Amino acid sequence: VLRCLYPRALYEASKIFNVDSPESYKIGSVNLVTGRGVWIVREQEGFYAILAKCTHLGCQPIWYEDHQVFKCPCHGSRFHKDGVNFAGPAPRPLDRLYLSLSSDGHLEIDKGKTVGLDYRLKA
Repeated sequence: VLRCLYPRALYEASKIFNVDSPESYKIGSVNLVTGRGVWIVREQEGFYAILAKCTHLGCQPIWYEDHQVFKCPCHGSRFHKDGVNFAGPAPRPLDRLYLSLSSDGHLEIDKGKTVGLDYRLKA
């Protein structure tokens, strides 16, 4: 009888969320969005968002600024700054996520949409 009092719904955070404004990211920076599992990379050509989930077994890669690579702590996969794999068992590059500007001028990430490796938000 008590089970009827509680809904059988899962409550998940929205897959679309805003982060800081473009001006808050330095050119050449790689920033982890805490609690969201996304890396934001800013280059001279623009921005892109990388899902912080290794394509081998789903571990969260760590960014090593001194070597300019992502390294997976579990099985040794390595990824260039653009997410392309070059060592280890990962079968493909890290996923890039759709990134746009919201109406208030902040970066908006959609974890529900993946894009190609050539996608960049020009800002």
